[in-house]
Amino acid sequence: MSELIIHIGMCKAGSSSIQKFLASNENILRKHGYRYADYNNSFLSERVQESGKFINGMMYTFLHGEKKGDNFEKKKWEDFLKRLEVDLSKSNVILSDEAIFADAAGKDYMACLKSRFRAHRIKCVVYLRRQDMHMESHRTQKIKAFKDIYKRSDSQRVSSMSMGDYCGYCLEHKITFYEYDTYLREFEEIVGKENMAVYTYEDACEYGLCRHFAEQVIKICYRELQENKRVNVSLSPMDTEVKRKLNNAFGRYPDAIKEFVDCLYSEMGLTYCNEGGFQLSPKDREKILDFYSEENKAVAKRYLNREKLFSDKIDYPYAKMDADRVSQNYQNLLVKMIAEIIYAYSYPSIRYVLEQEKQIVLFGAGGMCQKVVQEQEFPVAFIVDNDIEKDGIQVGGVTVVWSGNMDEWDKYFYLITPQDAHEIIIQLENKGLKSGEDFMQIKWETKDMMVLSAS
Repeated sequence: MSELIIHIGMCKAGSSSIQKFLASNENILRKHGYRYADYNNSFLSERVQESGKFINGMMYTFLHGEKKGDNFEKKKWEDFLKRLEVDLSKSNVILSDEAIFADAAGKDYMACLKSRFRAHRIKCVVYLRRQDMHMESHRTQKIKAFKDIYKRSDSQRVSSMSMGDYCGYCLEHKITFYEYDTYLREFEEIVGKENMAVYTYEDACEYGLCRHFAEQVIKICYRELQENKRVNVSLSPMDTEVKRKLNNAFGRYPDAIKEFVDCLYSEMGLTYCNEGGFQLSPKDREKILDFYSEENKAVAKRYLNREKLFSDKIDYPYAKMDADRVSQNYQNLLVKMIAEIIYAYSYPSIRYVLEQEKQIVLFGAGGMCQKVVQEQEFPVAFIVDNDIEKDGIQVGGVTVVWSGNMDEWDKYFYLITPQDAHEIIIQLENKGLKSGEDFMQIKWETKDMMVLSAS
């Protein structure tokens, strides 16, 4: 009997790191009897792949196919289940999607899998983040995505709130997934208490998040696995990151940037904290932790066999801003500008590629390729694709060549356009090409910001 391990999140608790870690260790996982089911290219609709919303996200397909009757998505959902059934007949399988925990339909998703694969053990894995910490990170993400928890039209109003006001807003509206005990018991009813693996993000980070997943969840020695070579860029272009993330620029970037950031602190009336400033005051943290104290105690006792779920620390460095001196719009503009500077120093630029003597070739003729051709001003010799049906077609005036007709692979520098590039990277490496020297992957950090990754 194979085991289906479903990592359900929560969001803002290291899900992306775990997913990238699993994808980069696919071959090693198989040797230990595990398959990481990264089914995006095969089953997710093109609009979801391009949005980058999920790294391994079948929730969209489930919602629109199984729940809403979209025939196109329903077929993809059925194809996914058939593929999963085949994989489970051969090995254990790991699924990962933070949307399962965040979406109210996540329990229906889990129940559907439980019903379909009764012959296999289904294990539910979740990392919980302390509510105050999660609210800080979650609000920032909502502003970045230009939507609020309830309505997109609320995003402007929420972005103008102080962090304390926003957390009060969350408490007032009783955001469901912060009530961890209630939420987890609903999943427990589906898979059974013995199949609930509940951890805290706080504990896992002390252990090493990816190491924790490897050694505590799938029981593989971390030394056998490859560490993540790239993590998410720490500075995001949004207002709330000013108080916390700009501190990271000190000591990490060239003197010119440090001088600029130092000046920015002075102009914005920020209190600089050597340890890194946070957005919530100790008083706000105490209020939030008190609100969820009974829920958290119940989770600690039921799933971790201890008294406390999280640490009680609330005296984190608090970076205050003089709101009277700096308007919200001014903060937004400044931080977006800083973000672009940080991104420029964090990633290889297209200038690096243009300095190469080789001609540039795009790999992958999908939607992202078309975006690159239309929006980026650099010469492209041609596009290579593994689909023979695309041989000879034009994408934005550039000819597509089937990879089976390619000779002399080492004559070109390749920019990989699909977001899920694992198989293409292996294909190029098998041709004797090296990441960073012969190819890079295109990433979209924001809708309009293209960067290059030598992963």
